[in-house]
Amino acid sequence: MQAIATLLNPSVHQKTLEPWQALEKTCGLSGIKVPNDPHLSWFVAEKFDESAVKQEFSVFARELEEFEIHTNGIGLFTGERPILYIPVVKTKQLLDVHAKIWNSLSSYGENLTDFYSPENWIPHITITSDDSSLIDLGCILSALMHVDLKMKIPVDNLALIFSEESSAGINFVQSFNRGEL
Repeated sequence: MQAIATLLNPSVHQKTLEPWQALEKTCGLSGIKVPNDPHLSWFVAEKFDESAVKQEFSVFARELEEFEIHTNGIGLFTGERPILYIPVVKTKQLLDVHAKIWNSLSSYGENLTDFYSPENWIPHITITSDDSSLIDLGCILSALMHVDLKMKIPVDNLALIFSEESSAGINFVQSFNRGEL
C-alpha cells in the first residue's frame, strides 16, 4: 500500500505519543507505537506511478503555500481493522487542497481506497491500526479522555509513503516552495 501524505513536524510527533504513554500507564498496553512517520494521509492506493507522482509533487511545491491544520480529540474507525486516530478539523482550505491533490494525482494510483475520495474523506492522524491493541476499549477511552490533543500543525510538504506487512517508510518528500527533502 502507498499513500500521498503530509509528514508531521517532529515537534508534533512527541504530542502524538501522548495517547500511548497514557495507555501504557493506565491500561498496561506496551509496545504500541504511532506510525514510524506520523502523517496526515491525503489518499491511499495499492500502488502509485512514482515517477509521475514525483513530477506532480514538484508542481505542487511551486503552487502551495504552507498552512496550518488543527486537531482535537480522539476518533475510532470501526470495522474489520479498527483504527484509533486524532481527528483533523475540516476547513475550506484543507478541503480545497485535498480536492486539488486528489484531482491531480488520483489517475496515477491503482486500486484507490474510496475512504479518501473528496466526498468520503475524514482527515485524521492515525495513532494505531493494530486491532489487538484496541481490545479493552473502556480502559482506552478512560485513559485518553483527559489527554489534550489540541494541536496546530504546519502543512508544508507532500510525501509518498508505503506500508507493507514487514516494513513501512518514505519513498520521497517534496517541501512546499523549497524542493525535495
